[in-house]
Amino acid sequence: MFSRIGSSSISIDKYKVDLVENKLNIGYKNASYSYEFDKNLICEVSEDKSSLKFLPNIERIRNKAIERKVKKIAGFHVRDLQNLLSGIVTPFKMTLDIVGTGYKVVHNKVANFLNFSLGFSHNIVVVIPKDVVVEIVQNKINLTSSSKMILGGFASYLSMSLRKFDKFKGKGVIISGKYMQRKELKKK
Repeated sequence: MFSRIGSSSISIDKYKVDLVENKLNIGYKNASYSYEFDKNLICEVSEDKSSLKFLPNIERIRNKAIERKVKKIAGFHVRDLQNLLSGIVTPFKMTLDIVGTGYKVVHNKVANFLNFSLGFSHNIVVVIPKDVVVEIVQNKINLTSSSKMILGGFASYLSMSLRKFDKFKGKGVIISGKYMQRKELKKK
């Protein structure tokens, strides 16, 4: 019924997993995480608690349109949960570069927000998501998180919404390793 990804099982040997309705509580060493999945799916844990699998909730599926939606959602949840489990063991990392004269960022650790000075008449304040750990070294922002989805969303928000990369001047907030095309200025 599902795609190859949606029907694959997830290995949970290293983790302590408790299932409560449509929520998984995952424990690893001293940390605990929760993962909520769609109500149209049922999570089935193997008897030896070494793997889990998502199955369709037949009681809730009434027509073909919902069935197609559930197939897509199952693949998403399998990949997202695999990324979360691998991120718990070795967190995902991303680096942002702040390029531009006078551009700077200050991390307020008490209130957990970033204060950007990016050449506007006002400073921009951004609240950091609870799963993301921020470290600032000179004009580089190092982001670390166990959730790949939250980390990628936060990094792209910072790079695309605050000060987009200017192709002509080469200034802006840039995700490290991402190719940014430069253009020549107009010739007189």
